[in-house]
Amino acid sequence: MKKVEKDIKLAKHLFFYYKGELPEEEKLKLDSMLAKDEELSNWYKQFIEEEGFKKHLNNRKHIDVKTKWDLHLINRRKRIISRTLYTMSGWAAAVIVLVMTSWWLYNTVTNVQTVPVPLSHIKPGSTKAELITDGGQRYVLTELKPGVLKEEGAEIQHNEKQISYQSNAAQKAEKELAPVHTIVVPRGGKHQLNLADGTKVWLNCQSKLQYPVWFSDTLREVSLAGEAYFKVMHNKEKPFYVIINGVRLQVLGTEFNVQAYEDETSIKTTLVNGKVNVCLTEGSREQVILKPGEQAVAKDNKLVVNVVDVEHYTAWKEGWFVFKDEPLKDMFRRLGRWYDFNVFFYNESVKAYPFTGTIQREEKIEEVLKLLERTQRVKFEINEKNILVKSK
Repeated sequence: MKKVEKDIKLAKHLFFYYKGELPEEEKLKLDSMLAKDEELSNWYKQFIEEEGFKKHLNNRKHIDVKTKWDLHLINRRKRIISRTLYTMSGWAAAVIVLVMTSWWLYNTVTNVQTVPVPLSHIKPGSTKAELITDGGQRYVLTELKPGVLKEEGAEIQHNEKQISYQSNAAQKAEKELAPVHTIVVPRGGKHQLNLADGTKVWLNCQSKLQYPVWFSDTLREVSLAGEAYFKVMHNKEKPFYVIINGVRLQVLGTEFNVQAYEDETSIKTTLVNGKVNVCLTEGSREQVILKPGEQAVAKDNKLVVNVVDVEHYTAWKEGWFVFKDEPLKDMFRRLGRWYDFNVFFYNESVKAYPFTGTIQREEKIEEVLKLLERTQRVKFEINEKNILVKSK
């Protein structure tokens, strides 16, 4: 029996022992255990003291047994509790049993042994990007002092978090062919871009966006590789287009996320609000119009529409990873882009392990791996920027 199961069983027995409802045979075993284990005996005596008992009962909301066994249980802005790796058995519905179990695990969980995860040079990602002009000039944005860049007829305000093209820039040249700029976000990076029409774009790690310095009076069009969240400025006279390899999105004013990494087998467009027309540009010319809460998956020259939990695909913008029954291989692909590490699986079967949980993107990788090890299914070794995944 796993240690956590033993602890839960013991806590359950202690509760019924306290109430005088434990079967005689189990009571004798527990009497013997309490007589031999001084630490357990002292803990039990302390717990059942009237004042101590009331204290633990009053503080029950601050003791969360699942915190110790989930990948991560975080107080989010909306205070949504992440889905758990384990489900507590029915007896935990009784508040006092949960209190006692939680308190027992809270005091014993520090003794759980896991394979040590060494400190590494693997760090969470941060704001970083490179701007490339039409003429080939390159700017590492995080190395520039906040201010204004004047490039190819545009004024670009920039700081450590975002760059913004002024809407009045190059108005006199609006009918001319605009220079095309490119923003490149590396592995371990993120950045925000505000286009000349007021459209906001959040770029995730390992992504690239090409866009004109200003838009013509008839067309707004950008090209994406990687992942980005768009909040498009509404203009019914001038639709906004996002061109991806094999897919063309048409929007008027809306919010949506696009995931289009080269190492993924599909392109996913997830609509938050508004309306998006998703069209295949190669072969079939198949197209669909998305409603909020829907996702179009383009794969093998086909489009499939699914109703999804939007937060699962957009949480990265707010600083979270959300995983739902996600194979470990896919999970580590996403983590690797943000933390900028390479992953190797010692056992082929490990890749398919499903995982559900929530992680803050600022969490240290060592803490993420330690928490994963507590699932009792995997263990890890770190060598510089390489992580080896093994089954337990």
